[in-house]
Amino acid sequence: MAGHEIGMAADPHGLSAMLVGPLLYHATMRAGSVSPRLIEQLIDSLGEWHGTPSAPAGPGQP
Repeated sequence: MAGHEIGMAADPHGLSAMLVGPLLYHATMRAGSVSPRLIEQLIDSLGEWHGTPSAPAGPGQP
């Protein structure tokens, strides 16, 4: 995400496991979908985000 940086809570391999594990669990063991709220919680758990969110680019904007 442009304009954002993260102070990671773990190494990249550990962060990958933290993200993929719950997604696989919900998709396979529970045979369900992953809620947007869970995805948000997973991303927030990666570490401390710095910067301000930018508005999504509209059509024709980079």
